[in-house]
Amino acid sequence: MKSGSTPLDDKECASSGIAKERFGFPKQDSRSLSHWLQDARGDPLLNHLTTSELPLSADIVVIGSGSTGTLIAKHCIETWPEKKVVVLEARDFCSGATGRNAGHCKPDQWRGFTEYEQAFGSQQALEILQNEQQTWSGLVKYIRENNVECDLWVGDTLDVPVTLEVAAKAKETFERFKAAGGKVDHIKFTHNPVKAAEVQNNIIGLIRHS
Repeated sequence: MKSGSTPLDDKECASSGIAKERFGFPKQDSRSLSHWLQDARGDPLLNHLTTSELPLSADIVVIGSGSTGTLIAKHCIETWPEKKVVVLEARDFCSGATGRNAGHCKPDQWRGFTEYEQAFGSQQALEILQNEQQTWSGLVKYIRENNVECDLWVGDTLDVPVTLEVAAKAKETFERFKAAGGKVDHIKFTHNPVKAAEVQNNIIGLIRHS
Protein backbone atom coordinates (compact mmCIF):
# COMPACT_ATOMS: atom_id res chain seq x y z
CA MET A 1 0.00 0.00 0.00
CA LYS A 2 1.45 3.33 -0.96
CA SER A 3 0.15 6.79 -0.18
CA GLY A 4 0.57 9.56 -2.71
CA SER A 5 -0.54 13.17 -2.86
CA THR A 6 -4.24 13.91 -2.74
CA PRO A 7 -5.31 17.20 -4.33
CA LEU A 8 -8.34 19.05 -3.03
CA ASP A 9 -10.40 20.46 -5.90
CA ASP A 10 -13.45 22.72 -6.14
CA LYS A 11 -15.76 19.87 -7.01
CA GLU A 12 -14.77 17.93 -3.92
CA CYS A 13 -15.26 20.84 -1.56
CA ALA A 14 -18.55 21.85 -3.17
CA SER A 15 -20.06 18.38 -3.02
CA SER A 16 -21.58 17.17 0.22
CA GLY A 17 -21.10 13.43 -0.11
CA ILE A 18 -23.56 12.99 2.74
CA ALA A 19 -26.71 14.28 1.05
CA LYS A 20 -26.05 12.62 -2.30
CA GLU A 21 -28.94 10.62 -3.72
CA ARG A 22 -28.74 6.89 -3.17
CA PHE A 23 -29.24 4.65 -6.20
CA GLY A 24 -30.13 1.31 -4.64
CA PHE A 25 -28.07 -1.83 -4.30
CA PRO A 26 -24.62 -2.29 -5.94
CA LYS A 27 -24.83 -3.51 -9.52
CA GLN A 28 -24.28 -7.21 -10.03
CA ASP A 29 -23.33 -6.95 -13.69
CA SER A 30 -21.78 -4.41 -16.07
CA ARG A 31 -19.03 -3.39 -13.66
CA SER A 32 -15.35 -2.95 -14.32
CA LEU A 33 -12.76 -4.97 -12.45
CA SER A 34 -9.77 -3.33 -10.83
CA HIS A 35 -6.24 -4.64 -11.36
CA TRP A 36 -6.36 -6.39 -7.98
CA LEU A 37 -9.71 -8.07 -8.67
CA GLN A 38 -8.69 -9.23 -12.15
CA ASP A 39 -5.72 -11.07 -10.68
CA ALA A 40 -7.92 -12.81 -8.11
CA ARG A 41 -10.75 -14.16 -10.25
CA GLY A 42 -9.91 -17.77 -9.45
CA ASP A 43 -9.50 -17.27 -5.70
CA PRO A 44 -12.01 -19.44 -3.79
CA LEU A 45 -12.43 -16.70 -1.18
CA LEU A 46 -14.25 -14.47 -3.66
CA ASN A 47 -17.52 -16.34 -3.15
CA HIS A 48 -16.70 -18.19 0.04
CA LEU A 49 -19.61 -19.20 2.26
CA THR A 50 -19.30 -20.66 5.74
CA THR A 51 -22.94 -21.85 5.68
CA SER A 52 -24.97 -23.24 2.81
CA GLU A 53 -27.94 -21.02 3.73
CA LEU A 54 -28.09 -17.50 5.09
CA PRO A 55 -28.66 -17.74 8.87
CA LEU A 56 -32.13 -16.72 10.01
CA SER A 57 -30.68 -14.80 12.95
CA ALA A 58 -27.41 -13.37 14.21
CA ASP A 59 -26.13 -11.35 17.13
CA ILE A 60 -24.02 -9.07 14.92
CA VAL A 61 -24.46 -8.34 11.22
CA VAL A 62 -21.62 -6.65 9.33
CA ILE A 63 -22.47 -5.17 5.94
CA GLY A 64 -19.55 -5.25 3.51
CA SER A 65 -16.46 -7.46 3.28
CA GLY A 66 -13.88 -4.75 2.64
CA SER A 67 -11.11 -3.70 5.02
CA THR A 68 -13.52 -2.06 7.47
CA GLY A 69 -16.05 -4.90 7.47
CA THR A 70 -13.52 -7.69 7.85
CA LEU A 71 -11.64 -5.88 10.61
CA ILE A 72 -14.91 -5.31 12.47
CA ALA A 73 -15.85 -8.96 12.07
CA LYS A 74 -12.43 -10.04 13.32
CA HIS A 75 -12.74 -7.75 16.34
CA CYS A 76 -16.23 -9.04 17.14
CA ILE A 77 -15.18 -12.69 16.94
CA GLU A 78 -12.16 -12.09 19.17
CA THR A 79 -14.08 -9.95 21.67
CA TRP A 80 -17.30 -11.98 21.82
CA PRO A 81 -16.46 -15.55 20.71
CA GLU A 82 -19.91 -16.72 21.85
CA LYS A 83 -21.71 -14.33 19.50
CA LYS A 84 -23.01 -15.24 16.05
CA VAL A 85 -21.45 -12.91 13.48
CA VAL A 86 -22.68 -12.66 9.88
CA VAL A 87 -20.93 -10.71 7.11
CA LEU A 88 -23.12 -9.73 4.16
CA GLU A 89 -21.58 -8.91 0.78
CA ALA A 90 -23.59 -7.82 -2.27
CA ARG A 91 -21.06 -9.13 -4.78
CA ASP A 92 -17.65 -10.79 -4.44
CA PHE A 93 -15.46 -10.69 -1.37
CA CYS A 94 -13.71 -7.32 -1.03
CA SER A 95 -15.16 -6.08 -4.33
CA GLY A 96 -16.11 -2.60 -3.15
CA ALA A 97 -13.88 0.39 -2.46
CA THR A 98 -11.16 -1.69 -0.75
CA GLY A 99 -10.62 -3.80 -3.85
CA ARG A 100 -10.92 -0.90 -6.27
CA ASN A 101 -8.40 1.62 -4.93
CA ALA A 102 -5.17 2.70 -6.59
CA GLY A 103 -2.98 0.67 -4.26
CA HIS A 104 -2.91 3.13 -1.40
CA CYS A 105 -4.78 3.43 1.87
CA LYS A 106 -5.15 6.86 3.46
CA PRO A 107 -7.59 7.67 6.26
CA ASP A 108 -9.32 11.04 6.26
CA GLN A 109 -7.54 12.96 9.00
CA TRP A 110 -9.64 16.15 8.94
CA ARG A 111 -10.92 16.98 5.45
CA GLY A 112 -14.47 15.70 5.96
CA PHE A 113 -14.93 17.27 9.38
CA THR A 114 -17.09 20.25 8.38
CA GLU A 115 -19.57 18.14 6.42
CA TYR A 116 -19.79 15.51 9.16
CA GLU A 117 -20.16 18.22 11.80
CA GLN A 118 -23.03 19.87 9.95
CA ALA A 119 -24.80 16.55 9.54
CA PHE A 120 -24.09 14.84 12.87
CA GLY A 121 -22.55 17.32 15.30
CA SER A 122 -18.96 17.92 16.42
CA GLN A 123 -18.49 14.87 18.62
CA GLN A 124 -19.85 12.39 16.10
CA ALA A 125 -17.77 14.03 13.36
CA LEU A 126 -14.63 13.48 15.43
CA GLU A 127 -15.59 9.86 16.04
CA ILE A 128 -16.18 9.22 12.33
CA LEU A 129 -12.68 10.46 11.49
CA GLN A 130 -11.22 8.57 14.45
CA ASN A 131 -12.83 5.39 13.12
CA GLU A 132 -11.06 5.87 9.78
CA GLN A 133 -7.73 6.16 11.58
CA GLN A 134 -8.45 3.09 13.72
CA THR A 135 -9.38 1.06 10.64
CA TRP A 136 -6.15 2.03 8.90
CA SER A 137 -4.08 1.27 12.01
CA GLY A 138 -5.82 -2.08 12.41
CA LEU A 139 -5.11 -2.98 8.80
CA VAL A 140 -1.41 -2.14 9.09
CA LYS A 141 -1.20 -4.07 12.36
CA TYR A 142 -2.82 -7.14 10.80
CA ILE A 143 -0.44 -7.08 7.83
CA ARG A 144 2.62 -6.85 10.06
CA GLU A 145 1.52 -9.41 12.64
CA ASN A 146 0.51 -11.98 10.01
CA ASN A 147 3.35 -11.32 7.56
CA VAL A 148 0.91 -10.64 4.73
CA GLU A 149 2.73 -10.66 1.41
CA CYS A 150 2.25 -7.17 0.01
CA ASP A 151 4.14 -3.95 -0.66
CA LEU A 152 3.46 -2.16 2.61
CA TRP A 153 4.90 1.34 2.95
CA VAL A 154 3.91 3.72 5.73
CA GLY A 155 4.93 7.37 5.62
CA ASP A 156 3.90 10.99 5.27
CA THR A 157 1.38 12.07 2.65
CA LEU A 158 0.54 15.43 1.15
CA ASP A 159 -2.79 17.19 0.53
CA VAL A 160 -2.55 19.91 -2.11
CA PRO A 161 -5.28 22.58 -2.53
CA VAL A 162 -5.14 23.55 -6.19
CA THR A 163 -7.03 26.87 -6.03
CA LEU A 164 -7.24 29.76 -3.56
CA GLU A 165 -10.89 28.97 -2.94
CA VAL A 166 -10.16 25.36 -2.04
CA ALA A 167 -7.16 26.41 0.06
CA ALA A 168 -9.40 28.74 2.07
CA LYS A 169 -11.97 25.97 2.52
CA ALA A 170 -9.25 23.56 3.66
CA LYS A 171 -7.95 26.08 6.19
CA GLU A 172 -11.45 26.68 7.58
CA THR A 173 -12.10 22.95 7.90
CA PHE A 174 -8.73 22.31 9.56
CA GLU A 175 -9.28 25.12 12.09
CA ARG A 176 -12.79 23.85 12.91
CA PHE A 177 -11.43 20.35 13.38
CA LYS A 178 -8.67 21.64 15.66
CA ALA A 179 -11.05 23.81 17.71
CA ALA A 180 -13.36 20.83 18.25
CA GLY A 181 -10.53 18.87 19.83
CA GLY A 182 -9.25 17.01 16.79
CA LYS A 183 -5.75 15.52 17.03
CA VAL A 184 -3.43 17.68 14.92
CA ASP A 185 0.00 17.32 16.52
CA HIS A 186 1.07 14.93 13.73
CA ILE A 187 -0.19 17.18 10.92
CA LYS A 188 1.95 19.88 9.31
CA PHE A 189 -0.25 22.61 7.87
CA THR A 190 0.84 25.74 6.02
CA HIS A 191 -0.91 28.49 4.08
CA ASN A 192 2.35 30.18 3.23
CA PRO A 193 3.03 29.77 -0.53
CA VAL A 194 6.80 30.02 0.03
CA LYS A 195 6.84 27.22 2.59
CA ALA A 196 4.48 25.15 0.45
CA ALA A 197 6.87 25.53 -2.49
CA GLU A 198 9.75 24.31 -0.30
CA VAL A 199 7.80 21.18 0.54
CA GLN A 200 6.95 20.61 -3.11
CA ASN A 201 10.60 20.92 -4.11
CA ASN A 202 11.42 18.00 -1.82
CA ILE A 203 8.90 15.70 -3.50
CA ILE A 204 10.45 13.06 -5.76
CA GLY A 205 7.21 12.19 -7.50
CA LEU A 206 3.69 13.56 -7.54
CA ILE A 207 0.47 11.84 -8.54
CA ARG A 208 -2.66 13.87 -9.08
CA HIS A 209 -5.98 12.06 -8.66
CA SER A 210 -8.81 13.71 -10.60
